[in-house]
Amino acid sequence: MLLGRHGSLKNKTFDYELLSKEELQCEDSSAEVPQHVHRTSTFVASFHWDTGIPALYIRRGTCIFNTLLLCSDMYLDGFVEVAYLHEHFHTVAAIMAISVLLPQILIWLFLRMHQMASWWALLRILLGPSSSAALLLGLWYWGCDEGGWLKDCAIFLVVVSPEPWFLLMKAWSNGQQSTEAIWTAMAEGLVEAPSNSALSIYVAMLLSSVTSMGQSTLFLLSSISSIFSITLASTRLHFYGQTPPWAPFVKIFVMVKCPQAASQVLGYALFAFATRPFPKNMNDLQQHNAAFLIWGFLALELALNWGLLKTLAPNMGMSKAIVLACSMVVGGPPGFLASLDAARPAHAVQHACILLVMVGVAWRVSSVAHFGVMWQHYSIYLGMLIA
Repeated sequence: MLLGRHGSLKNKTFDYELLSKEELQCEDSSAEVPQHVHRTSTFVASFHWDTGIPALYIRRGTCIFNTLLLCSDMYLDGFVEVAYLHEHFHTVAAIMAISVLLPQILIWLFLRMHQMASWWALLRILLGPSSSAALLLGLWYWGCDEGGWLKDCAIFLVVVSPEPWFLLMKAWSNGQQSTEAIWTAMAEGLVEAPSNSALSIYVAMLLSSVTSMGQSTLFLLSSISSIFSITLASTRLHFYGQTPPWAPFVKIFVMVKCPQAASQVLGYALFAFATRPFPKNMNDLQQHNAAFLIWGFLALELALNWGLLKTLAPNMGMSKAIVLACSMVVGGPPGFLASLDAARPAHAVQHACILLVMVGVAWRVSSVAHFGVMWQHYSIYLGMLIA
């Protein structure tokens, strides 16, 4: 059952408190909708198109764009993973691999509970990591595990999946993205991308502290790509189930979601760097490259988001609350849930308080050397965070 299926249309949102299977697919057409806002299940912001060949081409083009965006982030993550291991950042590489694989599995479980994902999808998700493990095991068995391009390929496969290409082929006939594709993109944009971009900036600052050089091109591209993906996924989630005009979509993208995404990613990355001991040299950095205090604040924000959701929507299932709580870390309460209108001011205050506490802790435990690196090489990030 749905709560508020015909709820308030203030802010042009739909009150999908329980997010049942029908709500996830956005297939119900009974809800009253303003004339200039259309329902859609494609998870894209574009003008409403009826039928005909041009519309099919446009939908296919949109699917191709979404797939290329998803895969570009995924392949950049693979190159970054290889770079981490080349720099002997084994802990960071392990965290990145987990942050890429775990959200995909959680989203699969989420969809599986609603009979919207098959066991074959899980096998496709695990194909890359399992192939990587098999190749690494083979290199170890044959005594070829010291390095080389084969080992790099094996590490690259850890964070790679054929699932986006399969979902593109699945949608090709009619150009309509499946619910599985929608939530796969959401997992990448709102869970994987934030952690990966924060890790890239964090590692870049660590390297700058011992090399006196700025962020590498690879890490810079990875960070920009991830922040763009976060902003786009967050904006699409804001208009989930609707096809708004371009003007409000761009306004939310530029004025609301991009500053939110950038502030969260930069805040966590700068905090992680500022609250760990300043490395003495490269050897010291390679042996101690983890930051632990940041996890406490991340767990705090996730717990507060989950509590906020359960307070305003007590009937919301556990898996749905967890997925939305993770997305709220970088995107705030999604706009398509009118039941969360009351949560937006509270969440903004919560975010501001956590950020102020993080600033106070970083100011207390960091050193002049930390701020020297941030000011010399990453002053643009400091400016973006303050703005």
